[in-house]
Amino acid sequence: MSSTWQLQPLGHVEGPFTKPASAEVANDSEIYVVYDGDESATAEWSGARRLWRVTESGAAQIEFPDPDFRFDDIALGQIGNIYAYHGGPGENCLRITVQGEIKQAYTLGEGLSRVSIDRLGRIWAGYAEPEDGRWLKLFEANGRLMWSNDDRRSPEYREMFSAVTSIFDMAQDNDGSLFLALGSNDDGPVAAHLGRDRRPMAPAVKRSTVDSSEIDCVTVSDGIALATPSAAGKPWIVWTGKGSEVDSVDLEVDGLTNPYVSSISASGPLICACVPQLKKLVILRLEQKG
Repeated sequence: MSSTWQLQPLGHVEGPFTKPASAEVANDSEIYVVYDGDESATAEWSGARRLWRVTESGAAQIEFPDPDFRFDDIALGQIGNIYAYHGGPGENCLRITVQGEIKQAYTLGEGLSRVSIDRLGRIWAGYAEPEDGRWLKLFEANGRLMWSNDDRRSPEYREMFSAVTSIFDMAQDNDGSLFLALGSNDDGPVAAHLGRDRRPMAPAVKRSTVDSSEIDCVTVSDGIALATPSAAGKPWIVWTGKGSEVDSVDLEVDGLTNPYVSSISASGPLICACVPQLKKLVILRLEQKG
């Protein structure tokens, strides 16, 4: 069955970075880019990351006051707050301003793999193979833990997370619901959708028995979830989050079909995809055919 969707490339983000590793779209005129500095075309990251803010006026680097804090990635909060984080011990998440001023430091736990900030300033944290078996946690804005997926009052999570080994990515919709890209054993879930009250809103999308590739990145564009595979050459997943049925769509850019994508982020219809092989941050739009 052919796809009813298409990804339309609109251009790419200009800047002094030759290999953007990840990006977060604040709005249609403001994008934050994590740049690794590695000139190779591989997907591997090396060395210290650097952070750039790209607006209509151009790109400007955000200087960290603590040069010893080696962050892996960022998340955007309200009113210009940036959350830079890594998966190591101790204080592994910093809330900073666009001027690079540290406003608060958090200890979110080792194995931290992904952070997302909701409209109340609360911190959603996902983990890769955590020792405590808690893959998803929710912290208050001040850093106090308020919920995790092993909550005894939430038995419905036992099935959803029974085969999960890590959370690769997460993205929030405008209604406050959360989409998750999950790593798992065997035929476990690869994607899930949680409502504002943290209740599962739809059956988790299961890994296909034919195609065992995992989902690597996820974002939400105008209420539609988009997820990319962890390997090149395979189509993206398109999911409304209202059932376990998914569609697929191919990305064709610069003569390549479905190159590996290290990060995707969206604001409304605007989608940014980091393509290490092309050393570009590509601007896309998802459209329905016909």
